[in-house]
Amino acid sequence: MKWYQSLFRSKNGLAGNDFRAVQEKFGFFLSLLEKNNQVLKIMSDLEEKSQGDFLFDLNYISTNLGTIRFGLRSMIEDMISLGGQDYEPLRDRFAALDAEIDRLFPGSQPTEKDDLIVPLPEISRERFRSVGGKNAQLGEIARLGIPVPEFFAISAWAYTHFVESNGLQDRISRRLKSLDLKSVNELERVSREIQELVVSSRVPLDLAEEIRRSAAELSQRTGSKRFALRSSALGEDTHFSFAGQYATYLGLRYDELVDRYREVLASKFSPKAIYYFLSHELKESDLPMSVGCMVMVDSAVSGVIYTRDPVRSDEDCLIINSVWGLGRYLVDGRVTPDVFRVSRQTGDVLRAELS
Repeated sequence: MKWYQSLFRSKNGLAGNDFRAVQEKFGFFLSLLEKNNQVLKIMSDLEEKSQGDFLFDLNYISTNLGTIRFGLRSMIEDMISLGGQDYEPLRDRFAALDAEIDRLFPGSQPTEKDDLIVPLPEISRERFRSVGGKNAQLGEIARLGIPVPEFFAISAWAYTHFVESNGLQDRISRRLKSLDLKSVNELERVSREIQELVVSSRVPLDLAEEIRRSAAELSQRTGSKRFALRSSALGEDTHFSFAGQYATYLGLRYDELVDRYREVLASKFSPKAIYYFLSHELKESDLPMSVGCMVMVDSAVSGVIYTRDPVRSDEDCLIINSVWGLGRYLVDGRVTPDVFRVSRQTGDVLRAELS
């Protein structure tokens, strides 16, 4: 505070360099407040759920713990930037507490051994650790009797089988361990190296045969000759979204599936994905990639529904964004959608905005 007051006691007011210093300090202060609020909110949520009827698992605790760790580490750096070396001992204290948490609550969870392929009737929330959040939710929707294009899941265990068969884990871990996230060039280089490792590796014969067999059965049952491959990594679509960071391939022929499957796995290591999971204190080995193989729908119209208005959640309506043709043109922003506000009570269209 004395440093701050001394700036304003100058007869000539704030000089240019002094003003920039104040701006910089104020930025650190705002960052500190923001991270503090985020951490307190998560801690409050954890405490509330631990005392109520909310059911949660180790994955829920682990993901929140990672966010708290990231927030606290950022707060310490902001405090050092604001107050100088007097706050540097906080780094060692945090490291000691972090190590104690690791001892009491190890974050790594080995991938559960499961079938390489999980058919739709067996996909549910109970198989989350095997099929990932996206596939698990689709399985739950199908169980409600809501129409879902037929699909099967290539399990997280299949990913582990692929990685172990090609001896990839150590090579991936070494590259990630030495990565400086602040360097864009280094991030892109490491991403490129790891993706090349993955796409140049061979899909184990038993896994390739299972993918082809399941796709052939799916094609025979539905009459569809085209497929979509969609990522469903563990951690995706949970408290961490990974939105738009993994690959999806549409309109694939039967003979393309195995090669494209490998490319979906490689997309786990895109620059955006690497930055996201490392900056959120997530361990790469805790995020095995399940993949959904779904029959293609000959879509006339596609869309996204928000069951609550994301901007005005108190309004009792849902929002529909729709486009002609495939939904990918909507989600990647290439086409401006038509937007409909629909009453949740009556189903009436309250307002339509046509592009």
